[in-house]
Amino acid sequence: MIGLDPIPVHQWTHREFDGVDPWANNQPVQWNVVVYRMISERFANIAGAAKQTVRADSNEVPKKFAIGIFAKAHNRYRVLPLALQDLWRAGKVRDEDLPWLLNKIEQPLRRRDYPPNPLQRLMLVYAIMFGLLAAIALGAYLFFAPLAMHVRQFTNAEQWANRPIQPDRSLNVHGQLPIVGMFQLRSPVTPPTGFRAEHDGDSRSILAVVQATGEKRLALTAQKSNLVNTSGVVLRAHTAGLPDAVLLELKRRYPDLNTDYVLSTGWDWPNAVNPDEAETYQVILWIAAGMGLISLLSLSLYMWCRRRRRSQAETWLDLLRARSVGLAA
Repeated sequence: MIGLDPIPVHQWTHREFDGVDPWANNQPVQWNVVVYRMISERFANIAGAAKQTVRADSNEVPKKFAIGIFAKAHNRYRVLPLALQDLWRAGKVRDEDLPWLLNKIEQPLRRRDYPPNPLQRLMLVYAIMFGLLAAIALGAYLFFAPLAMHVRQFTNAEQWANRPIQPDRSLNVHGQLPIVGMFQLRSPVTPPTGFRAEHDGDSRSILAVVQATGEKRLALTAQKSNLVNTSGVVLRAHTAGLPDAVLLELKRRYPDLNTDYVLSTGWDWPNAVNPDEAETYQVILWIAAGMGLISLLSLSLYMWCRRRRRSQAETWLDLLRARSVGLAA
């Protein structure tokens, strides 16, 4: 059965050199430096040989080709590991050193140490691609996701009365607020900059005093009926445009009145959203985190492959240095 695994297909014989065959008891033999192209076995028979575009005395063979050695006398060929190819292209090892170096370290080598090795390049592509996607998703979350205060808090009148006031919080209060008193403002107030009216027009002219636990609170509305199943936003009284004279008079009547904040019914942030809508943005954040994790894992694997390749190159250079010292001795 013909497989899809790549096999070396001869492109050209780059040059020859005399040496020994370490796999045949160091018998003298003539070796060829051969240029291969790694092609799927399915297409190997129809793949043509490339023309030699590099001078025989040059090691600058393009990296799309694989470098190997071939001894015709023993019909022995070896494709060089990627790290050894790097050293050969850089001129750090001679042709004559290739058989000996490969024989010394051939046993611990793995399939991924030989060409083609798409893993290292693929991991780099994944790291960049998923890193960019994570950055885009995170940017979309940071740019479009509402602040916590812009997410409507659904509660009921009793719970709202029992909890501390949350400034600038968008609210949806179910039930009837316990009204202590209602007052007509001489001059209606309109939404401050950055807020909008959702219904009943812009102006609010009724100020209600609502009983809460341990204090009384203010609610701004257009009509009394809006204080039942109401929605709005908690604003500072001065931000809402309430006159100081009105606040002082109400404080005189109700000493326990909180005049710092007012529940402005029918007003809200322009980008206020319901909790289920806010969860959509959380999904985007999780997607960004997931793609960021994939990017980091891919980058880690890419760096591991790179370090392994460098480590192999250093091992071969150490072997050469030790051999030179031994010959000199």
